[in-house]
Amino acid sequence: MKLLVYCKDYAPLETGFAIAFRGFCEALADHHHDVAVTVVTPTPEISSGIAAPDMQVVPVVRLAHAFVESDPHASGWLRRITFAAASLLNRLIWSRRLTKLFRAGGYDLLVFESADDLLIVGALPKTVLARVAIRFHSTGDTETARYSQGSTRKLERWLIRQRVSRHVRVILATNRYHLDFIKTFYFADDPYRLARCYFGIVPNVINDVSLPVVSGTADTLIDPARVNLVTLGRMDRQGVAQKGFEDLFYALAIAPDDVRARINLVIVGDGPRRAALTALAQSLAPDCVRFAGRLDNSDVRKLLTMAEVIVLLSRFEGLSMFAIEGMLSQCAALFTRTGGIADLVSDNGWLVEVQSIDGIAQTLGEIVQTPRAALAAMGQNSRRYAQHHFGAQTVAVIGYRHLSNAILYLANV
Repeated sequence: MKLLVYCKDYAPLETGFAIAFRGFCEALADHHHDVAVTVVTPTPEISSGIAAPDMQVVPVVRLAHAFVESDPHASGWLRRITFAAASLLNRLIWSRRLTKLFRAGGYDLLVFESADDLLIVGALPKTVLARVAIRFHSTGDTETARYSQGSTRKLERWLIRQRVSRHVRVILATNRYHLDFIKTFYFADDPYRLARCYFGIVPNVINDVSLPVVSGTADTLIDPARVNLVTLGRMDRQGVAQKGFEDLFYALAIAPDDVRARINLVIVGDGPRRAALTALAQSLAPDCVRFAGRLDNSDVRKLLTMAEVIVLLSRFEGLSMFAIEGMLSQCAALFTRTGGIADLVSDNGWLVEVQSIDGIAQTLGEIVQTPRAALAAMGQNSRRYAQHHFGAQTVAVIGYRHLSNAILYLANV
């Protein structure tokens, strides 16, 4: 099996996407020696001063940025137009490069890790689109693509209607929720259109790494006298709309004083809305919320190993890498009943309804009343679940079987 895999983010980046994409590609290569994976990515070898790892399990082709893409959030209409034009031109060039690589390399399948770069997919010739598989990962592939406004999103929706849903026949997703969403959004639940496609669920991989116990950022954020809760998310317009930070602050505000006094909430993340979120937290729950800012993934993992509870109160969510990392770190879980994360909680924590301020407040009270030993037992259940469902070997087997089926399916269409 010979795969060409496009990854929007890749090492040395430590984004959730980069970690998930690399984990899946390397798991396939590590556990199936008859699989040849080549990664193609626009992520430069040195990103933000961090060099890519010396040892690459899979070969990586790094696409050049022919046009400089400025900050998409920069003020001024000229800068936004310049960014949009550069972004479009780069993706047209990258689509052409992918086509050449795919045809010259004799690959069985061109796999897109997420549909976040639909311009590249849409610009592929039909003969290549017929050999494409997309693995849907995030809310950028689903809710954001469906409901966000703006010229870029409208173009992407046109590409979905005119190119992707007509020609791409292998649809994978990291969770059941995303797969169902794609069937409705991309294919309008049309049974005849769905019958032309191959569908499968291939979850994300989480590597069970042992982190050294050293003093650092995590120590300054953890309060051993309180129950430590950790949440994470981007603090831009989209991230704030999704992650439910405000719901958590309002729930803390209506919780009894003795509940707030026993909680230490650490929030990881940064963005243009951080100042507003900080002001809101200070006005509603001034003594129990700490903003950690942006942290490297290794620091996030260390922080989670020292906390008791991972919190993800998303209003919509897929299969969050942060959620899986927290479970692997032996945290009890407090998640909302939405998307892929709703399937992650059984005997390892609590589920609350989306935007249920009263429900969140009540659950926070239950958490602080839970004995430490019981919280630790929930954390152990979280870890067992994560190891069983998201280990590299497990996901490699699932991915191999679905990709083998997909290649056979396309050969017989």
